[in-house]
Amino acid sequence: MSTFIKAEWLSLGKKWKDIPPMVRRVGNFAFSMPDHIKHQILPTPSISINAMLEFTLPLPASTIQTATTDISSFFSNKFPNEGMMLRLRRLPIPPPTVTRKLVEAGRQAWLDGFTSVTYAHIPGEVITHFPLWIVSFWNDTLNIRVKVRKPWIDAKDWVIQQLQQKRSAERHSFAKETSTLLSLLPWDGAKQGLSDNKPIHVLWRYLGPNWLASSDENDMLKILHRRIANYPDLIQNLRVEGVELTQKLVTAFTNREMNDYKGQDCRWIRTLGEDIINNSQTILTIGHLGVHKGKEHWIAIVVEGKAGIIRYGDSFGAPIPPTLLATFQWWLSHHDQRIFQVADLPIAMQTDGFSCGMFAPNALNHFVDPQLFPLAKQSDAIAGRLRMFNEVAQGILERVGVQHCVSQHVTHAECCPDCERR
Repeated sequence: MSTFIKAEWLSLGKKWKDIPPMVRRVGNFAFSMPDHIKHQILPTPSISINAMLEFTLPLPASTIQTATTDISSFFSNKFPNEGMMLRLRRLPIPPPTVTRKLVEAGRQAWLDGFTSVTYAHIPGEVITHFPLWIVSFWNDTLNIRVKVRKPWIDAKDWVIQQLQQKRSAERHSFAKETSTLLSLLPWDGAKQGLSDNKPIHVLWRYLGPNWLASSDENDMLKILHRRIANYPDLIQNLRVEGVELTQKLVTAFTNREMNDYKGQDCRWIRTLGEDIINNSQTILTIGHLGVHKGKEHWIAIVVEGKAGIIRYGDSFGAPIPPTLLATFQWWLSHHDQRIFQVADLPIAMQTDGFSCGMFAPNALNHFVDPQLFPLAKQSDAIAGRLRMFNEVAQGILERVGVQHCVSQHVTHAECCPDCERR
């Protein structure tokens, strides 16, 4: 294994794109914040969403307030000063456009022999030389502010609005629970036990008039699958598939002249089709129609293998698009000579541009158990968002809590009696 020798690489006019991986690793390490400092100047992943919102983070300076936007003026050949780390939580960071350019220029600056960074954007600031990783701190701060703090501030304001409204006692009750969960739920880390390992902080989309993404739809489908798994008679006949199924079918149908249905590309949908017909399975899924009536749109689909029915639910009240129907019929025709009949799947009607993501899973839940899950109404959309966020958050907290208890070598009941009471 070769050893990195500064004199062989730095300040020699070499280009970052041309250097070997070993040297790149050394350069990248120079921009990595030490953990003991990172935990002081950035919110740690384990603190709650509310604590993250209250954590002191520096504001970006505006271009009007900035002394210079010359990227080269930020980098210095002098060694970093000691101390002053806690000041970083209050000193303004460069404007976003400058920060992004510094990230892009940083590795090359290291290769050119620069060893520190100054706050060149602050007029009259006493020159202090910070380690190169200060650029990563500025970038992380900016990302947290824009991608996490801003949407969660809006989400929390929305929850407060629901607490203050007086029209729905149910909505008020759910909002109280949500407010409590915001003080318990970690802001970062994987949303354990759900459909993927995306970070917990993406859950803000539930709390407000936001269109729900594929990850959210799949999480709700995962929860539906768990409910079905509790009943042996249902789990034998009902199968829940993620939103990827419809897209996979559309792709296979579009490329049907080029790809062999019996080939590797169609293996998943072929196996699933066999299951529907041979084992009389019923498939429940959510599909994405793309832009529909000017809006991104989710729909619910149920395929009943035994009855030979495709049930379609669109919260705009539209029938199944011809191409989508042709896609499903083409798929099923490989496994059954019958032409599947089309029927309506009862679904709530939406009057906005974002409730489809709640109404589609509600339609599937209602299909499985109409008594336990009444069909939603437009007026139920807000309560449904709060209820679903609470269910998702509780599930994550239970898994995070169990992991913590395991690390403490005690039972969950001994470690977290409040969780057990819930």
